[in-house]
Amino acid sequence: MQQIIMFHEKGKMGGKVRRVSNQGSLVEEPLDPGLVPRLMGFLKLEDGKFGMVLLRKTLQVEERYPYPVQLEAIYEAIDQAPMRRLEKARQKGFVQKCKTAGVEGQVVQSVGSNAVGLQPQVITAPDEQNHMYSEQRDEYLEQVCDMALRKISIISIFGPLTNSTMKIEHYQTDKPLRGLPNSDPINQDLITAFRKHYGMIYNDFNMVLTDVDMKVKQRYEVPIVMKAVFDYIDTLSTRIKEMEQQRKLAITCKKEDKSRSLEDFLSRFRWRRRLFVISTPSDEEWAYQQQLYAINSQACNLGVDLMIKRGLRHISLLKLVGKTLDDMSGVLELYPINGSASVDREDLSASLVQDIRNYFQISQEYFSMLLVGKDGNVKSWYPSPMWSMSIIYELVDSMQLRRQEMAIQQSLGMRCPDDDYSHHDETLYRIL
Repeated sequence: MQQIIMFHEKGKMGGKVRRVSNQGSLVEEPLDPGLVPRLMGFLKLEDGKFGMVLLRKTLQVEERYPYPVQLEAIYEAIDQAPMRRLEKARQKGFVQKCKTAGVEGQVVQSVGSNAVGLQPQVITAPDEQNHMYSEQRDEYLEQVCDMALRKISIISIFGPLTNSTMKIEHYQTDKPLRGLPNSDPINQDLITAFRKHYGMIYNDFNMVLTDVDMKVKQRYEVPIVMKAVFDYIDTLSTRIKEMEQQRKLAITCKKEDKSRSLEDFLSRFRWRRRLFVISTPSDEEWAYQQQLYAINSQACNLGVDLMIKRGLRHISLLKLVGKTLDDMSGVLELYPINGSASVDREDLSASLVQDIRNYFQISQEYFSMLLVGKDGNVKSWYPSPMWSMSIIYELVDSMQLRRQEMAIQQSLGMRCPDDDYSHHDETLYRIL
């Protein structure tokens, strides 16, 4: 809650803005005297008279007080709102934290605001295994850094309207991923009121994006590419100011930080993506060159971009090259799970390449390939080049999890322009 105090006597106009910092201290900032008449007009406050107005986060008037009232009465009015009830569940222990830190009631003068405004994204689904929810979760888990830059909070609600559970995750650059502890369940009446507030009353997948004021900006009935969400958020006035500050402080997402260890690297793919690994002692190895040629030529002969096929099957391509640690290198190609034709490439360090080979027991002495499932287990080994990628696609499509993915993608109209590629594979085989 923020408090705006205005003095509107002629010739002595002024005021101050008060708010509670994350550390529990009371921060006070001066109010521009030029804003006083405008605020008075906006709030319909009379000159020369005492008055108080309680505003919602949407800046709508909640209550008017023509005389002083006790703060407890104001707190009671605020606590009736569904959004405040949700905040209370998230803020358990905050008052005790203020007292323990010894900053309760302290006023700190501030020359600029540094309040943290979170960008909530609310998702409802029948359960955590729901296919559409899984698609959306996989999408945003691939974009953790960009989520943190925009201070996005994911509020996930599972189950029917009157019997729901809620999970809250906060993404911030200066703090680890935070969520509501399982030991602090949120009251069912609160969840129901929260869902009604946003019109999310049906037991199916639904998603809304709000601004920091919790006002709905966008609604989605199917999983959405997070880049589209980011692009929209970046047009909001609250985000524009934040971006200017981040540019000054050189706060960006660094791709090279993603693969610092084998554990970090592999955890990015488990239950999110499949890995198709190609390992070779040298990038001039005949088998390696033929495999790359087969992949690239197939894409050309098909008349469609092979990236789409790999993306729809959630396959990432991992190339491991080199025989000794001094000449080892690797490249990871990440294909979007939404069927678009863009790809991100990341260079891997020699030590990580060696760790990956040791983990999957891949020899650096000769060419080999393997397919790793979303569960992290090796599904198939290939000691020689595969002229027909359709064999690999058919293996993936036979997996139970993949069949569930295909059902979702078909319902969303996500498909390759031509999935009958066996004829083109035979032509390619004759050419080679």
